[in-house]
Amino acid sequence: YIIRFSVKDTGQGIKDEDIGKLFQAFSQVDTKKNHGKEGTGMGLSISSDLIALMGGQLEVASEYGKWTEFFFTIPQGVAEETEEEIQHDESVVAAENNSDETVNDITGLHVLIVDDTEINLEIAKEIFEMFDVEADTAESGKIALEMLKETRYDMIFTDYFMPEMDGVEFTRNVRTLEGNYFANVPVIALTGDTSDESKEKFIQAGINDFIEKPIDPQKLQKITEKWAGKVKV
Repeated sequence: YIIRFSVKDTGQGIKDEDIGKLFQAFSQVDTKKNHGKEGTGMGLSISSDLIALMGGQLEVASEYGKWTEFFFTIPQGVAEETEEEIQHDESVVAAENNSDETVNDITGLHVLIVDDTEINLEIAKEIFEMFDVEADTAESGKIALEMLKETRYDMIFTDYFMPEMDGVEFTRNVRTLEGNYFANVPVIALTGDTSDESKEKFIQAGINDFIEKPIDPQKLQKITEKWAGKVKV
């Protein structure tokens, strides 16, 4: 089954040349008319990513100065499968079980996100909640180190550029703490700077992996699945 959702207003509308910019992260359109209105330019980008995860696509139609409509369709499964579909699903599961890449269940994991920008923390936390992953946040490396004294997280995600203690120094400090947990807990760089130079600094500090900003929910899910279960807390 296909379900269609649509929201239409009679507001100021969107210019044709701005339509293609709507779903870009950190961007806003018609800045002259929208002067003074707050916003990060992330809402539609996140909405588009979430709908894509459900198998749909967010689209828009508009007449400038008159109306705008946002709409999307998502497929819904049927209650009963045919014998052919069941055999297909069993074949897919068997193929996945024989794959070299193990997919771990991430439901119920407890992760820590370290970033000095509040909106980045909110976005990452909301995406993790969508995957039933509990996420705590810290606005600096120093705060995060204090939190690690009280809680053993399954995984840590850290930004690079932060005041007082950047992500590389934070990672290095985690690895020098006493105990097997701190030596092995997966620490993943969540940063907009994935240059070779930055990656080398992180690797030397003891980072396990990298994911780019802006956050792609599907990539975040896959990298969390990849490192889930790597350390017992």
